[in-house]
Amino acid sequence: MSSFIQTLKGHPGGLYRLFCTEAMERFSYYGMRAILVLYLVAEATKGGMGMERSDALSVYAIYTSLVYLTPLIGGMLADKYLGARKAIFIGGIVMMLGEVCLMLGASTLNLGLALLILGNGFFKPNISTIVGHLYDDGDPRRDGAFTIVYMGINAGAFFSPLICGTLAEKFGYSYGFAAAAVGMAIGVIIFFFSQRSIGTAGFPPERDPRSAKLAKDSKAKKADKAKEAEIAAKIEREKNEFDEDIEVERAVEADLEASLREDDSDLVSDVEKAPDVVCNCKGKLDENGNIECECKKAGKPCAKSLGKCCCHGDDAKKGDHPSAHLLSLKDWGDIAIYILGVIGIAFAATQALPYFGQVIDLMPEVVKSWGGPAVLVAAIVWLFWYAYTGGKKEGGKAQAIQDVKSVAVILILSLFVIFFWLGFEQAGGTMTLFAEQETDRVIGSFEIPASYFQSINPIFILLLAPAFTVIWTKLDSSKFKFSVVYKFVLGLVMLGLGFILLYAGWASIHDANGALVAKASPLILVGVYLIHTMGELCLSPIGLSLVTRVSPPRMVSLMMGVWFISSGGANYFAGNLEAMLKAYEVNIFQFLIATSFVAAVLLLAVSPLLHRWMKE
Repeated sequence: MSSFIQTLKGHPGGLYRLFCTEAMERFSYYGMRAILVLYLVAEATKGGMGMERSDALSVYAIYTSLVYLTPLIGGMLADKYLGARKAIFIGGIVMMLGEVCLMLGASTLNLGLALLILGNGFFKPNISTIVGHLYDDGDPRRDGAFTIVYMGINAGAFFSPLICGTLAEKFGYSYGFAAAAVGMAIGVIIFFFSQRSIGTAGFPPERDPRSAKLAKDSKAKKADKAKEAEIAAKIEREKNEFDEDIEVERAVEADLEASLREDDSDLVSDVEKAPDVVCNCKGKLDENGNIECECKKAGKPCAKSLGKCCCHGDDAKKGDHPSAHLLSLKDWGDIAIYILGVIGIAFAATQALPYFGQVIDLMPEVVKSWGGPAVLVAAIVWLFWYAYTGGKKEGGKAQAIQDVKSVAVILILSLFVIFFWLGFEQAGGTMTLFAEQETDRVIGSFEIPASYFQSINPIFILLLAPAFTVIWTKLDSSKFKFSVVYKFVLGLVMLGLGFILLYAGWASIHDANGALVAKASPLILVGVYLIHTMGELCLSPIGLSLVTRVSPPRMVSLMMGVWFISSGGANYFAGNLEAMLKAYEVNIFQFLIATSFVAAVLLLAVSPLLHRWMKE
C-alpha cells in the first residue's frame, strides 16, 4: 500500500480531479443503465412504460450501440474545432439534461435518450484525451495514470446501481433518474474547478501547446514560415546561452522586437505562439513602473515583448498568468451555442424516429445487406487519407507515413480488443443467466440475487487497480518494460483462462447430454470474475493510454472515438453470440476459450510489426 501511495504522489494533481469527474459521469451512466430496462417494462401503474420485454431490450440495444458510435463524431469535433475541454462541458451538460428528461416521464423518454447518446459522444473520448495530455510522450507514469482513472470509472459503476436502483425501487423511477442527473451535475462542477490543475490540456487546437496547429498557424495569418522558424531558432539559441547576465535578456528582447517590426502585425501572434514561447506569463511592476518578468524556475530567460512577459522552455508550459488555464467568455459562448444545437438535433431526431423504419423498408436489398460493410470500409479509407494528408502538410512525406502507421496500429489493436470484449461482456448476459439458473445462491435462509454478481467486477477493480498501477509504473521505469502489445496478449490469455474455469464448472453440473444435474458453487463465478478483471486491467486502461500516446496530435480524440466504436461492435456481437452458436450446436464457453487464445497467438505474431510502427 505504501508503494501505491508513493505512486499516487508522483502524479499531477489534475489527475485526481479527472478521476472524480469520470467517477461521477460513470455514476450517472451506470445508474441510469441499471434501471432503464426495468423502467421500460414496468407497468404504467408502477411508474413505468409498460413495454414488452423484447421491445424494451430492443430500445436498450439501440441505445448502447449508439452510445459507442457518437464518440467518433465528438472526438472529430474536439480535434478540429472545440478542444477536449469545451467538448467535456458540452457533453456533461447535455447528458445531465438527458437524465432530467428521463426523470420527467414517458413524454420525454426519446428526447432524453437522444441527449444522452449525443452528450456521451462529446464527453467519452475527450476525458481520456485530457488525461493523456497531462504526461509527456514516454512518461512511465502514463499507463498507471489511466489505471487510476479506471478505478474512478468502476467506483461510479459500483455505487450507482445501489443508489439509483434503491431510489427507483423505494420511491419511484423518477428519483433514480434524478440521482443520475445530480451525479452528472456534480461531475461538471468538479471539472469546472479543475481547470487550473490541468494546465492548458484540452484547449481548442489553436491554443493547445500540444497541437501541431500551433506551429502551422502562420499560413492562416499569411506569415512567412521560414521567418518564423528562424526567429524561434534564435530565441532557442539565446535561451541556451543565458547565464543570468542582464545583457542576454536585453538581447533576446531586442531580437524579438526587431523581428516583429520587420514583419507585418499579423506575425506578432505567430512569434508568441512559437513552440518555446508563451506570452502573458507572470509579471509585476518594479519601482519605476516597468514590467518585471518572473519565470518559475531559476536559470530560465524571460523577456518582454510589446509589454508582455515571454517565458521559455518548461516555463512556457507552466506559466501562471491568472487566466492562462481558464476558458474565456467566448469559449463559454461556443459551449452554449453547441448545447442549443445538440438539443435541436436531438429534438429533430425524435420527431423523425417514426419515419425511420419506413425509410429502411424502401431501401433496396443490396443496400440493406452491404450498406454497413461499405460504410465501414469507406470510414477506414478516410481515416488513412486524413492521417496521410494532415501529416504531409505538417512534416512532409515521412511524417505522413508515420501517421498512417500510427492509425494502423490503433485499428489493428482495436480489432483484437473486439475479441476481448466479446467474451468479457458475457457478464451481462450468459454469465448472469448462469448465476440465476445454474448457480447455488442460497446461504442459510438468504438467497443471493443474481444481479449482485454484477458488483464483483467493480469490487475487484477497486482492490486490484492500485497494485496494477504500481506494477506498470515500476515495470515501465525499468529495463523489464512490458510493451502495450504484450499487455494486450496477457489480457486475452487471462480471458481464456477465466472461461476454462467457467467451462469446467459448467461441465461438472451437466451430464453428457447437456442436462443440468446439479448447481455450481458461487465461488466458480467469483473466480472467473477475478481472472477476467486482471485481464481487463491488462488491456482496457492500457488501451486508453495507448490511443493518447500513439495517435497523431490532431487526431487524438477522433481515434479515441474509433477505439470506443470497437467496444460497441463487441457489445453488439456479445449480445447475439449465444443464439448464433446454438444454431450450430457450439458451446459458447468452448468457443470463447478458442477465440481468446487464438487472438492472443495472432497478436503475438504481429507484435514485431506493431512495435516497429510504434518505434518501440
